[in-house]
Amino acid sequence: MNATTDIDAIIDGIPAQWQAAARQYLAAYAAAATEEERESIKASVVEATLREAQAGNWCSQAERALTQAFGEPDGGTWVYADGRDRNGYDREGFNTEGRDREGYDRDGFSGDGYSRDGYGRDGFNRSGVSRDGLDRQGLDAYRFNLDGYDRDGYGRDGFNSDGTDRDGYGRDGYHLETGLNRRGEDRFRFDVDGYGRDGFNRYNENRRGYGRDSLLRMSEADQVRLHGSVVTPM
Repeated sequence: MNATTDIDAIIDGIPAQWQAAARQYLAAYAAAATEEERESIKASVVEATLREAQAGNWCSQAERALTQAFGEPDGGTWVYADGRDRNGYDREGFNTEGRDREGYDRDGFSGDGYSRDGYGRDGFNRSGVSRDGLDRQGLDAYRFNLDGYDRDGYGRDGFNSDGTDRDGYGRDGYHLETGLNRRGEDRFRFDVDGYGRDGFNRYNENRRGYGRDSLLRMSEADQVRLHGSVVTPM
């Protein structure tokens, strides 16, 4: 409060039954010789004004009068000596139970244990799903974990970390153990007996021993070994 403060305007802003006491307080404040004395009087004025205003339901008028007299309060809100406003909240916005006006504690959790965005202290929402979209088993809605693998170790593309699918085939389409594709062919397109789709082996011989020129190429010994007898000419 300074020389330009209009005391009468301040007094007129509060209920009549408190105007005389308010005038005495303000006069004592103005006459105080030291800053310490003024702060002591100010604290008494604020405490008494808030208490009586809350009891008489004229809080808004009281806070307006205090602001006119002493300027804006620290933190923008007039509080009691214990640091709480007329609604019981401290300057940080928490009540005696440690909850804010929306019911959240200092850690950001409500009475039922969930945060403002709906997640509990364990990181899961009411449906049991984490912020990463995983359930308590570490799997997403499609049953894949954060690394992209299901509970059997296979990824979204059907392959495990070794690069093989559930049947043992690699990404190149060939079985890890047999070396054959699903058609029974090896990487050179020969089947388990060594013959390609056209019926010829690596030596350009068909299963009867004939070459692509229809001439018999297999020795009689090989013919007997493979067929049990000499092949009859075509």
